[in-house]
Amino acid sequence: MQHSEPFDRIMFISHGGFDGPVLKNAVFRQDLQVTEGKGKLLQLSEAQPGLENALSITYDTPKNRIFSDYMASHWQELAAMKTTEIWHLLKGLERQLQPLDRACFQRYCSPEQLSVIPAQQHEYQLNFCDLICRPPLFEQKKSTQISPERFFQFANSLSALTIEDGLIFFGACNPGSAAPIKVVEQDETEFLINSTLAGGPHQSYVHLVSAATGRVTAGPIGDSSAEDIVNRIIMFESGHPQRNLCIIAPAAK
Repeated sequence: MQHSEPFDRIMFISHGGFDGPVLKNAVFRQDLQVTEGKGKLLQLSEAQPGLENALSITYDTPKNRIFSDYMASHWQELAAMKTTEIWHLLKGLERQLQPLDRACFQRYCSPEQLSVIPAQQHEYQLNFCDLICRPPLFEQKKSTQISPERFFQFANSLSALTIEDGLIFFGACNPGSAAPIKVVEQDETEFLINSTLAGGPHQSYVHLVSAATGRVTAGPIGDSSAEDIVNRIIMFESGHPQRNLCIIAPAAK
């Protein structure tokens, strides 16, 4: 945007879905706050433009000073790790620091208890007991929400990169497909195209981006491979007809 004129075409060739291009879910904001004996690490990442994942880790700082000191000195390193990797790392540290409640372990994993379950389930049961029979040092939660700020940052960037009568082409799976109806579970969010973003809900992601950017937007209906996407772009640019391609022009101003 700083060194060139706007383009007449912006082409995406990527993994994608009903909510647009799939990103690496990289952390774009992370903060650790400690107040009145409570520590909280908040980590924000993005799986698709406008879908914000929030990871929170809370703990009592006086409960175990070694754990609290570890969080204070290593929290920035967690940004490069996956959610499951963070959980396993901190649980491993917890296992080293917290004594096992022997009464709890005997209640659920004594030889008598193990004798009544199949042998192939013993390892799972022992790991389960090791997890629940150790006083926890932290609580980890994850949630997803729609972030209008992040979505419009993406949409405005596309507008600035594309001339007014240019084309934004999403070469991925399902940008032109209508999103299936789903029941939103706890800690889940609805599809972007079913939200109120840019005057929504919208029929598809192509409709949403066209409304948000004011640019002609296109993308396949259904699944697509990289080879299929390249062929679609060539056919589109050469004026050849094709099936299962959604092309949307923005509403007249």
